[in-house]
Amino acid sequence: MKNTKKAWLVRAYPHGKYRFNEFRENNIVAIGWPGIGSLEYKPLKEELDSILSGDPYNLKGIPRGLASSTITLFINSMNIDDYVLVPIDDNIYIGQIISDYKYQEDKYNDQEGYPHQREVRWMAQTTRTELSDDLRRLLKDRRTAADLSTSVDEIEYLATGKVPKKMEINVNYPLRSDYEISFSIPANI
Repeated sequence: MKNTKKAWLVRAYPHGKYRFNEFRENNIVAIGWPGIGSLEYKPLKEELDSILSGDPYNLKGIPRGLASSTITLFINSMNIDDYVLVPIDDNIYIGQIISDYKYQEDKYNDQEGYPHQREVRWMAQTTRTELSDDLRRLLKDRRTAADLSTSVDEIEYLATGKVPKKMEINVNYPLRSDYEISFSIPANI
C-alpha cells in the first residue's frame, strides 16, 4: 500500500533568526514573513505574489516567486499527520504535524518574526550520517521549506521504527527440493 503521508523540510530560521529552541519548547514549526497578516483563508500563490510585491517586502521576480512558493507550501500543502524534518547542523529532528496552519499574532512583530505556525509532535532525532544519500541530497535545499515526500517511507521509518515494505528485501531459500523458507531483511543491510 502506497504511503499517503508527505514529508517536509522546515528550516529553524524564520525571519532570519534561529528559533529551534522555541520550536522544541512550543512543539511548533514556523516560517517568517511577519507583516503580511493571517493567511488562514488559504490564499493562492498569485494572491501571495501580490501581497509580497507590496509593503513591507516589495519583492519582485525570483525572490518574490520563491517566497510565495514557500508560504503556499506551508499554508496549503502541509497536512495533519505529515512528517517534518528540521536540520540543525549534523542533527535531524523529526516531528509529525498535528494542527492546521495557525497565525500567531503575538509572533507578528519584527523582533519575533514567526507568526505562521503549525503544531508538531516531536518523534525522533537522528544524524545526517544515518540518512540515505537521496535524503541527504534533498536536505541540501536552501529554501525555508521544501517537499521531501519522495523519501517519506525512510522518514517514517526513522520516526517510528516501522520498516516500510520497499525498505525490505524478501528472500526465498530452498532448503530441500520440497521445502523452502522465506524471510525479510532490511534493504540497507
